[in-house]
Amino acid sequence: MSHADMILHDWALDDRCYAVRLGAALMGRRLTIHTTSEAAVQGPVLTGTDGTHRGPLAILDFLARDTPWRVPTTSPWVTRADEMLVTFSDLRRNALLASMPQTPNPPACRRLLRMIEDQLSAQRHAGSDWIAGPDASIVDIALFPVAALSHDLEVPHDLFPELRRFIRSFRALPGFITMPGIPEYH
Repeated sequence: MSHADMILHDWALDDRCYAVRLGAALMGRRLTIHTTSEAAVQGPVLTGTDGTHRGPLAILDFLARDTPWRVPTTSPWVTRADEMLVTFSDLRRNALLASMPQTPNPPACRRLLRMIEDQLSAQRHAGSDWIAGPDASIVDIALFPVAALSHDLEVPHDLFPELRRFIRSFRALPGFITMPGIPEYH
């Protein structure tokens, strides 16, 4: 079955859904997109004759079968990326949907960015530009929205030089697609 036969239940401005759309674009996978408000709360769901896949990392892992984008499931960064994206998504959704002003620059978001920054710095010293290995992978796809959309939570990137470099490098990948709200770095 082709991936075009798969339906992505999606919400355009949800960071988890964006990660799946971005991954599909980078991998050259064509999916049918079905917009549903449930995806704004529950996250993306991919359905088709191959079954149902829930959550961005599970969907990205499914789409990455037989591609260089796949990361061994034993990598601690697969689970870590999934948890970080869920945490960030909750923070971002709460801030964007708040009826009262929220405290800008939440410590929880800064911690997530610091973890990514530290890993990118360690990887750079090891000769890699990517989070979980020598090449870009589904981990990088999942964490790109965390890095790039953290501006929605008013977290400045001035103290995260490796994160800024990661965003620029990631945007240069063939097949990259953007989402409203992701700033360009010069």
